[in-house]
Amino acid sequence: MERVSRLLVVGDVHEGWDSQASNWIDGLRLDGVLLVGDLPRALHRNMIAVARGISAIRTPALMIPGNHDGPSPVDLLVDAASRGRRSLGAVSAMRRRVDALAQALGPVRLAGYSRHDLAGLTVIAARPHAMDGRWLSFSRYLAARFGISQLDESRQRLCRLVDGAPPDRAIVFLGHNGPAGLGHRGPWGLGRRDVGDPDLAAAVRHALASGRRVAAVVAGHVHHRDGESARRWWARRDGVLYVNPARVVDAGAGLGRAVRLTVSETRVDLVELRRSVTAG
Repeated sequence: MERVSRLLVVGDVHEGWDSQASNWIDGLRLDGVLLVGDLPRALHRNMIAVARGISAIRTPALMIPGNHDGPSPVDLLVDAASRGRRSLGAVSAMRRRVDALAQALGPVRLAGYSRHDLAGLTVIAARPHAMDGRWLSFSRYLAARFGISQLDESRQRLCRLVDGAPPDRAIVFLGHNGPAGLGHRGPWGLGRRDVGDPDLAAAVRHALASGRRVAAVVAGHVHHRDGESARRWWARRDGVLYVNPARVVDAGAGLGRAVRLTVSETRVDLVELRRSVTAG
């Protein structure tokens, strides 16, 4: 019998999590959940509260932290303004916030530069806290925690994770920001720029060149609006499905975009699932 793995991919949360969200997710009876990060809004006030709500999920789940998950708002602004060349915050402070996030998530595992077995698939979690492919965001923290101080070092780390993956399992890459190379009208295009990450793109190419089956690459960060025609929130290229579930939603509107990803031995399909804030 053909193996079929069914995952739910949840876009940037940004406080769009109510008391019934975890029950709704578990009620879907899927094999796993992937969250692309960014739990709080711009001021980062409720990250831990949202994480505690997410911890109620009983379906096996992974989350990669986004650029709002751990840095302070000032850290984020300075990093963006200096393109990663400056950082005002202490590395120890960001480490404490990330550790607190991991603890609050409970059974939902915080991932990054890591490889996981999930639902018969290999999930490779890319660079955490990614923000813009032109630079290594929060480089001081990444250097202290992961020994990564340059984008090329990040590429090498991700490629080694690919090399260690079981050759007979399909790979799903999980990132916060997606890979470069899909163009400014692709899932990670912003204005006239492709803001995707080159290290993640290189890891995908390495996996394909090594004969691995890459079923999908899922990441968020660049939000899409309903009815937006200039960009697509998903794409297929070279047999790989690229999915960006980050969706612009109004405050209090419940979850943003949630996508069911079905991976069989021959196909990869996606279906967007809608849930209102009042759904059980």
